[in-house]
Amino acid sequence: MLRFNKKVHTILAAILLLAFCMPASAQPSSVHPNNNQWSRHSDYSSPVNKPKISWTVPIDDNITNMVIDSKGTIYTVSSSHSKSRLTAVSSQGKIQWKAELESKGRDVVLFRDNMLIVSGSSNEDGVSSTLSAYSTEGQLMWHSTFPGVDNFGQGSIGVDDDGMFVMSGLEANEDGNQDIAIIAVNTLGGTLWTQKHQLKSPHTTASSPTVVKDGIYLTVSKGKSEQISKGASTIQYDDGRLLRLDKQGNVVWSRFYHGYHLASPVYTQNTLYVPAGKHLYLYDLNGKRKQKIEIEGALNNWIGPSIGKNGNIYYGQRMMEPSGKMLWSFTPFDIPSSNEYPTNTVAIDNKSNVLYGYDSLKGKGGGIISANSVTKKVNWKLPLYQSLSSPPVIGKDGTIYIGGSKLFAIKAAK
Repeated sequence: MLRFNKKVHTILAAILLLAFCMPASAQPSSVHPNNNQWSRHSDYSSPVNKPKISWTVPIDDNITNMVIDSKGTIYTVSSSHSKSRLTAVSSQGKIQWKAELESKGRDVVLFRDNMLIVSGSSNEDGVSSTLSAYSTEGQLMWHSTFPGVDNFGQGSIGVDDDGMFVMSGLEANEDGNQDIAIIAVNTLGGTLWTQKHQLKSPHTTASSPTVVKDGIYLTVSKGKSEQISKGASTIQYDDGRLLRLDKQGNVVWSRFYHGYHLASPVYTQNTLYVPAGKHLYLYDLNGKRKQKIEIEGALNNWIGPSIGKNGNIYYGQRMMEPSGKMLWSFTPFDIPSSNEYPTNTVAIDNKSNVLYGYDSLKGKGGGIISANSVTKKVNWKLPLYQSLSSPPVIGKDGTIYIGGSKLFAIKAAK
């Protein structure tokens, strides 16, 4: 079901359509348009010496993701138990506008520097998933609802250069099994197609889609119940598949592998990096498996790998060579005397410095750490004294943005 906001006037829709139909080359270049289709290796540098907090902005809810436009404006999507909102903050730390979301916000992407697409989920009147579009001035342009589709674990949005937005979710069918639903929407909020992928299992998982060139890639898995003790059982997911769909939603091919993971495949340097539990699989875009890497150490099924421009892999609390050989354990979680652990994906600046947020097991709140992946030494550690829920993002001027219930801007100390 597609529901348009009644306030959208015909003249505004015509203007927006003209703007979004302009060639991508005519649009300003966003500093950071999305997180999902990104190797996490930034084009910008970050402070090498211990920086300072330049400003903080209370957001109240927990920030899940953020994007930055060509003017340096930061747009955050945040959620709490009772509400969600989209917030625009200037590079000077001033809130420009807030928009209350009609569903629990999951992800935000910035299309052609002037259109914000927000994914969400709702449990009111039954489970549903949503996609909404806002202008960069905060005006709701359209809101699309997909009843019966649960994207709680798959909230990230895939986007192509022409303005096709793709998300995935789970949908229960009449025989008690869960299907994988993949939905594509255009820049006016119209549904282009819906694809159902059946695994014939009541226990299924799926990643969010990643759009690369003329293909849409995501992983799906099915599990089975296994008894672990008398009266207790668990679901084991060991039947995973990497799918490639074409731009019309048709399955082009499927590749089997062992394991599962909720993070999207990461694409860079003509390679898809597919996390799958204790393994990381590398495929080319035609589905040929190039490599299988065994991962040691603790893993989080929500956090995907980060890939450096030299091919080094940052995943599973380790830095590895492209061959899979471990080079360095870069998180404080591996220090026996430490009570800190990483909270999200790693960002890498253009000088191979690694940035990651951490939290404390002792309840002291979190902070951010910068480490040099070449020397394998920590550059600095900056406590922020609150739980962090977003990955770090580097601005064009080297400012680091990271957030929990506050948005922090961290700059080089003068």
